[in-house]
Amino acid sequence: MLEQNCLGESLTFAVALTLEMISQSTRADWKIIVGHSNQSGSSSKENADIEVVSISDDTSLYFFELKDKPYAKHDIEHAINKVKLYGGNSIIFVEGPRANLQTSNHEQLIKENKTENFHLRFMNIEELKAIGILIGTSIPFDDFEKLLNQKIKSINPHQNTLVHIRTWAESFTKMTQH
Repeated sequence: MLEQNCLGESLTFAVALTLEMISQSTRADWKIIVGHSNQSGSSSKENADIEVVSISDDTSLYFFELKDKPYAKHDIEHAINKVKLYGGNSIIFVEGPRANLQTSNHEQLIKENKTENFHLRFMNIEELKAIGILIGTSIPFDDFEKLLNQKIKSINPHQNTLVHIRTWAESFTKMTQH
């Protein structure tokens, strides 16, 4: 799935699908809101790339910022400021295979933000996928296909991304049915 970046849409799709699998498997009261993955962090108008909201009371539960290219401390600061403006106090950066934090390091940034009572976390997509697989294996295959199609609609991908996702989905379907 992630062998092609597709303007960041492959990572967006993978994270949104994983979060949806976790939500459905645990019967969580979540709505997954996906922003526009191909906007640069400084021009994006969303609170985060992906926001997890409680369905019952419409409160934000989690904010995710996704990176699948080199990025710097100012990108992190911008994302943190957007979340703070929205009233949030934490964000999780999910790094794709091409992500590379430049000009700083994870530990230092986490430490700096902890002193400001803001919780900054970093995880790579493989860690998130592992959690999704552990928790999401209880989803029946037919439900998984429906979920896949819903997530495709929700990210409204470019045509080349759509082809890439459909190709991945076909190979995944063949692999899991044997």
